[in-house]
Amino acid sequence: MFSYTNNLKSINLTNFNTSKVTSMAYLFQGCSSLESIDLSSITMLNSAMGSAFKSTFAYDIKLKNVNLSNLIPINVPNGTFSSTFKGCTALTHNPINISAIESISDRAFQETFSNSGLSGTISFDSLRIASSPNGQGKFGSCFARTPNLEEISFPVLEQGVNVGSASVPGRAYFSSIA
Repeated sequence: MFSYTNNLKSINLTNFNTSKVTSMAYLFQGCSSLESIDLSSITMLNSAMGSAFKSTFAYDIKLKNVNLSNLIPINVPNGTFSSTFKGCTALTHNPINISAIESISDRAFQETFSNSGLSGTISFDSLRIASSPNGQGKFGSCFARTPNLEEISFPVLEQGVNVGSASVPGRAYFSSIA
């Protein structure tokens, strides 16, 4: 709908009715001038949406403010947030309300913040991450090439959980908890 709309600087979708939307994948991808977006009208992530936010804001290099404050992603299916903020170099914080997430499918956060401007500490402490039968990573390359990110905090993981390749420059590298 808005992909590669290069002159779009901000958009307010507070009255945007998403009750019948099945995917927002690629919706704002490549909007190189987009700095701010209000999507607070989105309240629930339908688990049937699959890759609902895949690459939604990917490569929006000036994006600083994303309001997803009312989004409650209870069950996060495969690929839901894959590459969502990839290449958003001006984005310094995590706009996803992770405290409400109850379960995560494989590859749910694959490359979500890779090549982004995330800085400081990001916490996933509230997540309950269970092992998956196929052993695929849930956070594969999620934070790849985020040089300003100092720390990632995960909860105590169950035996056999594979969070995927995750590393922070200058910090430990991990791929699974045995």
